[in-house]
Amino acid sequence: MRLSNYFYIFLFLVLSSLFIPTPAISATFTVDRTDDDATATTCGAGANDCSLRGAIIKANGAAGADTIIIPAGTYTLSIASTHETLAADGDLDINESLTITGAGATQTIINGNSVDRVFEINPQGAGATTVIVSMSGLTITGGNVDNNSNPRGGGGILNLGTLSLSNCIVSNNTATFRGGGVRNFGTGVTATIDSTTFTQNSATSGANFVDGGAISVETNSTSTTSISNSTFSSNTANQGTNGSKSRGGALFLEASIVNITNSTFTGNSTIGTSDVTTQNAGAIENFVATLRIINSTIVSNTTVGTDAAAAGGLFTENANGATTTIKNSVISGNTVAGPTTRNCGGTLTSGEYNLENANTCGFNATGDIVSTSPNLGAIANNGGLTNTLLPNTGSPLLNAIPKANCTDISSVLFTRDQRGFTRPLSSTGTDATCDIGSVELGCGNGRIEVSEQCDDGNTTSGDGCSSTCTTEVCGNGTIDGAEACDDGNTTAGDGCSATCTAEAAFTCSGTPSVCVANCGNGKIDTNETCDDSHTTSGDGCSSTCKVESGFTCSGTPSTCTKTPVVAAAATCGNGKIDGAEACDDGNTNASDGCSATCTVETDYSCTGTPSTCTKTPAVVAAAATCGNGTIDGTEACDDGNTTAGDGCSATCTTESGFTCTGTPSTCTATPAAAASSSKSSGCNLIP
Repeated sequence: MRLSNYFYIFLFLVLSSLFIPTPAISATFTVDRTDDDATATTCGAGANDCSLRGAIIKANGAAGADTIIIPAGTYTLSIASTHETLAADGDLDINESLTITGAGATQTIINGNSVDRVFEINPQGAGATTVIVSMSGLTITGGNVDNNSNPRGGGGILNLGTLSLSNCIVSNNTATFRGGGVRNFGTGVTATIDSTTFTQNSATSGANFVDGGAISVETNSTSTTSISNSTFSSNTANQGTNGSKSRGGALFLEASIVNITNSTFTGNSTIGTSDVTTQNAGAIENFVATLRIINSTIVSNTTVGTDAAAAGGLFTENANGATTTIKNSVISGNTVAGPTTRNCGGTLTSGEYNLENANTCGFNATGDIVSTSPNLGAIANNGGLTNTLLPNTGSPLLNAIPKANCTDISSVLFTRDQRGFTRPLSSTGTDATCDIGSVELGCGNGRIEVSEQCDDGNTTSGDGCSSTCTTEVCGNGTIDGAEACDDGNTTAGDGCSATCTAEAAFTCSGTPSVCVANCGNGKIDTNETCDDSHTTSGDGCSSTCKVESGFTCSGTPSTCTKTPVVAAAATCGNGKIDGAEACDDGNTNASDGCSATCTVETDYSCTGTPSTCTKTPAVVAAAATCGNGTIDGTEACDDGNTTAGDGCSATCTTESGFTCTGTPSTCTATPAAAASSSKSSGCNLIP
């Protein structure tokens, strides 16, 4: 009996399924104890059954890319190393792809306790791209590798696979030979480092070289190490006294591609007491790599090197084929033995818009600035996940780069600076320019910096913080929010009120506001009753644009005419002086000083309304004193004596035949009297 074709098809499918691999299932393990117990590998639902070492051992034995969650706390390694590769003792060996997530860089602390390095990635050499490890939210500290027992360096992490570090702190790790903090070593090995701090790591005396206090990269020409938004401070390559060479207090780069963006290097050094004539770099030693640096800050690094090629900041070993391109960066205050400022050694290429405080880097491209201080503050927590150095007010780094040049390695416009704040962002709150170096200052980034009074993360006025990051408050001289004016004070009556509204009859403009009274503009504005185009009083329209008494004003500009005076009808006796009345005492009675017809009666004087009249005092004649030379009382003359016969008698009457005038009186005989006198003499005139 022939079997059906369907049977053979069915059989084929069943057999084929036996050879289809089962997909790996990823698992998540949560560490629930801080001790270093290699047997606590259950990592299940029970309590206290999962140490960090136990979780890694379990992940190594499970297929798939697993995740380990490490809560806040300090996890200290304590099992002495036998240099095995399964995480049973010493360092934590990772042989499978793994994600390790802590509670935060300052919250979850993994301390190597100097028993070994802290982590080794891919120690069994499965292939650099096979073991992919991501770490975030951790502090990795206390790693210590002795060159005699483990010659491959890497005090904090030895990476032989693919490593990603994000929001971590790598501190106080030591390696004899290379890579005090991290060593990337091997063909195809890559590392991506973001928002991570490397501080106080050290590469110490080795047999031949001491390289990379923070990181040593020795991979191959196609492997890439990317560093972004990170800070390297106070790391050292210390040659000691054994005659070895120290190179790269922060970074040593060999046979690789290295990209550095938005990062800070400060306070790193190469030190030692022997063989100081060899080339050294206090911060970055590019031994034989393709290095690109963009928008970074390399400041105040040192080397003890005395060789002409030594550099405090960056050294490029061109003879080995090393190349360095630097763009939009500041390199300043880096010194060699002396101390002498020498920021760069070797030859590099400027990608434009760099600044150096000396002239040792060969910057001569568009926008490059040499022999100029960057005017930076000290390293500090200026926001974000890593410490940075901020430009001070007036720094030449500010707004120095056109927006079109604010681009990353891939020529894509930056959106953030090292701290995660907006870039580009100019001081006026626009995105027209960006700053040289790793940080971007500007209104609208949410942090009060340089000369800002406020910064609410936007450039919208009217919300209390203006578009130029000044506090919106009446009296600051800036028109903020709903203000109609702001003259720099809160004094009312000057045109701009105490609440920054324009006062009536004023026009305000400018910042700070200048307010001008509207009176005199030829237009009748609020509260004005006239406006004759000037502010002269007495012409009918006053200096405050009010119609003056006795005038009538009309039109625009106002024309003012004097109002004719209409005499009031006289009504004697009403107590008001009307018309031609000289007085009015409120009645029409005669003989009281104001007559029945309202005229002032004889011997009276009247004042006020109603009139009050008083009798004029009688003139009392002065007592006569004849002979005193003054005509007193009823005297007709007084010639200063009382002698009769001289024209003015003894009683001061004018004698007959005399005429007296003046005071004292002068008396002269009248002509008729003289003639009469000659006839009475008894003598006859002889013809």
